[in-house]
Amino acid sequence: MEHFFKAQIAILASLFLTVPVGAAVLVQSAFDPQSVTAGEESAYTVTVTGTATESLRGAPPQVPGLSIGANASSSRRVNVVNGRVASSISYSWPVTAAREGSYIIPAYEVEVGGERCTVPAATLRVAKAGAEMDGAFAVELTAPETMYPGQVVEGTLTLALRGDLRLADSFSTKFGGDGLVADPLNPQLARQGSQQRSGATYGTVVVPVRITALNSPGQRVLSCDAASRIVVPGQGRRTALFDDDFGSMMSLPDPFDSLSAKTRAITGHGEAAVTVLPLPPGRPASFAGAVGKFTLSASAAAREAKVGEPVEITAVVSGRGDLNSLEPPSFAASPEWKSYPPASEVKTEDPLGLTGTKTFKFLATPLRPGKLDIPVLAFSYLDPDTGKYVELNAAPGSVTATGEALAAPAPARDEAPAKPKSPFHAIELLDSPALPSALLPPQKNRLFLAVQGLALLLFAGLIGMPLVRKGRAGGAQERRRAALLRQSAACRKKALTAVKRNDPALFFAEATQCLRLAYCAKHPERLPQTVSAADIAQSLEPEEEALARAASRIFTGADALKYAGVSVPVAELAGDLEKICAFLEK
Repeated sequence: MEHFFKAQIAILASLFLTVPVGAAVLVQSAFDPQSVTAGEESAYTVTVTGTATESLRGAPPQVPGLSIGANASSSRRVNVVNGRVASSISYSWPVTAAREGSYIIPAYEVEVGGERCTVPAATLRVAKAGAEMDGAFAVELTAPETMYPGQVVEGTLTLALRGDLRLADSFSTKFGGDGLVADPLNPQLARQGSQQRSGATYGTVVVPVRITALNSPGQRVLSCDAASRIVVPGQGRRTALFDDDFGSMMSLPDPFDSLSAKTRAITGHGEAAVTVLPLPPGRPASFAGAVGKFTLSASAAAREAKVGEPVEITAVVSGRGDLNSLEPPSFAASPEWKSYPPASEVKTEDPLGLTGTKTFKFLATPLRPGKLDIPVLAFSYLDPDTGKYVELNAAPGSVTATGEALAAPAPARDEAPAKPKSPFHAIELLDSPALPSALLPPQKNRLFLAVQGLALLLFAGLIGMPLVRKGRAGGAQERRRAALLRQSAACRKKALTAVKRNDPALFFAEATQCLRLAYCAKHPERLPQTVSAADIAQSLEPEEEALARAASRIFTGADALKYAGVSVPVAELAGDLEKICAFLEK
């Protein structure tokens, strides 16, 4: 094999050597690369062209601050230019510098094949460690300039990485804000592209972000910190396939170049300023915090019913906004109907859950026979484009009820306490001719004692009955609170078990119910199915922004998992769940 390649070299030399090789010897020097960071290695190379000898006597002089290796490696190359074959030999020394600055190896003399040659000066530029990463990564967050409390909008997060770098790990992001909450990102919605920035090409990833404004009017800032690890490629080396002069003509990139690449941590920070406006005055009675654009429709499941039997009434709110936290429409007051709190279901039409429908199913009972109009349903929202409230009304229709009217419950009346008898009645009896003339002592007169005892009993009843009633009411409320706390603890236990089983769907279902029950234990007038993430956030202290964001992630995690296939790290939320419950149970 070796003789074969030697023969090929001879043939090529005979073909291209149309001009005799000059006798002049050319000496060059350079750093490869010419610019490095402090502590990074470069190679100082001296190349001698126009000689066949591999003998070089001499070494580069020492330069303060520059560490030059004692041993040099050598390599031979054969170049063919315009039919002329030229042989060159390169000598390389490893060089490093601990501090930033510009280092010059001055000109010096060496001996090549018995001839004295001058090696020209070469300059190495050393930058501060990490300087090559300046401007390599950018994080940009966009959001609307103004929002209203309770409004949900779509923002964007843009991550831009310089084209000569590549990721070693996926990005991790963390949102923060005072009065603003951003939901976890959905990687499936990311769009990749490229941009030109300051003359350099950047690869970009753009991800939509769901942003919610809490009830904190004023100038607010939503921030995002992104981090990852990137690969900084090493200097490309070329390795010869052959070990003779023909090898330099058939060189390929070093297959081990990727092993010389460096991995570094990279971080970026982006912010978006948002002015949270206060809710305008003049709120309608049916306004319950809905911000966006909606429509309302209602219908009854039946047109005939019996008095006292419930009729299912469906109300559908459709549009764009925070569907999960929408409160149900309210029934107009009517003596002919009695309504009950509804169950609800949300269906979204986009991955961020900004548009869709929320269906409420009420039960209403007719109280008298006849053709009865179902009370009108009222729903109001704030239009963020106009800053005005919009009132919606929907009439489900009428129902023909049969049967006997239900007796209206009589209003509760407190019985007037019996008028106590006069304590002097026994004295009057003593004046009766039927009694002996001698007055008996009061403590020995049974009638006197009976009258006094009756008066004391009546007085005790007046004082004690309100206390008993209050105690019973307080006891019932305390028993309900204890029951809700027990149910919340049971849901929390199931949620933690779901984390161990790696069942995110069960975790979000149980964790959401756990928070709703814990909230209702503190607010007994509310029903669990009407509690939203915004209610939980408002119950927390202002400094508990992290827990408010965690509550929002728990409430939206189930929908993100169900409709967008997003997997939220439930193990991280498990600890936040216990903290939120502990805060609500205080």
